[in-house]
Amino acid sequence: MQVSENAWIGISAKHLNRPNIAFTAQENVPLEIFYSVNVGYEFLLARFIDVQLFPYETKMMLSANFMQQGEYNRLDFGTAFLFKRLLLGATFATNPARNDSNSHLLTSINAFTGFQLDGFRLGLSYDFNTSKIGRTGGVYEVSLTYQFDLDIKCFGCPNYTGSN
Repeated sequence: MQVSENAWIGISAKHLNRPNIAFTAQENVPLEIFYSVNVGYEFLLARFIDVQLFPYETKMMLSANFMQQGEYNRLDFGTAFLFKRLLLGATFATNPARNDSNSHLLTSINAFTGFQLDGFRLGLSYDFNTSKIGRTGGVYEVSLTYQFDLDIKCFGCPNYTGSN
């Protein structure tokens, strides 16, 4: 849900019916409900600091996402700089519960970049693993998205605003 043009908050829950995830029909192992809360704020950097290294229209985005499922939780927070068509940022994934003595508070650092042209967005991210979960060497993610222009006038739709 968007609070304003520059701020948002979202709340979600899934597995509300707590399905049985047991391997055999004789067992009953209900899947815990997964809760998520995310917030973010985007602002023009020049409104708060004297920006001489970047173009005036450079924006900064702050975001956080908290997730909880059963006894396990995770908090991701990060920031990004949005230039005209380029996005650069980082997210930090944390494990606030630290349910085990071997658990790490910081589980990964995720660097990302993106490029936007017209409605297309190309993104690349790399997750640097900071825990001893395994020697994966990190994870790359690539995305290509297209945002359709949804501000199209509807033929024959009723006008509730009172204007033409």
